[in-house]
Amino acid sequence: MSSKKKIIVIGSIIITIVVIAIITIIIVNKKNNQKRKDNIESAYQSLVKNVERYNNIREDAKLIINEFYYSTIEDEYDNDIKLFDDYSNILKDIKENINILDNNCKIGLNDKVCNKYQITYEKLVNIYINDVNNFNKKLTLYNEEESSNELELYSSIYKEYIDYNKDNKYEEVDNNGENSQES
Repeated sequence: MSSKKKIIVIGSIIITIVVIAIITIIIVNKKNNQKRKDNIESAYQSLVKNVERYNNIREDAKLIINEFYYSTIEDEYDNDIKLFDDYSNILKDIKENINILDNNCKIGLNDKVCNKYQITYEKLVNIYINDVNNFNKKLTLYNEEESSNELELYSSIYKEYIDYNKDNKYEEVDNNGENSQES
């Protein structure tokens, strides 16, 4: 075989290997992107269900806060604390969905879910903090008035408002939560 034919054969083999490598990379990237999109869709669907549960629990929490009567608080206290525990637990479930979205959306997918889930989470956490603070304010007033049986304040999983999407705005916070962070 002449040297020209050897060069052509070697060149053909190199080109074939490069083309196969490029095609393989494209196929793997496509599969990985589809897997990320599937993870996002699954986490988002779970998030939607958890937000629905959150909203149901929140309605009950609002009733507790808005219908806070000194005459019944001691009798209802254990049930109220259990409801706030459920409220905290649903936020933990939501955080799991958010972690999956964080891990899959950082890759640069310009998906409508990836563009809005952070603000949703920020609102949910900050509303929760508002509700816990309002409940604790009512308990504090009760404890000041009815010192015979002091009720313990609810200990929240979040102590400060969050700015999860880092836009320097604290959604659902009246004073816009200066210097607040997630705890």
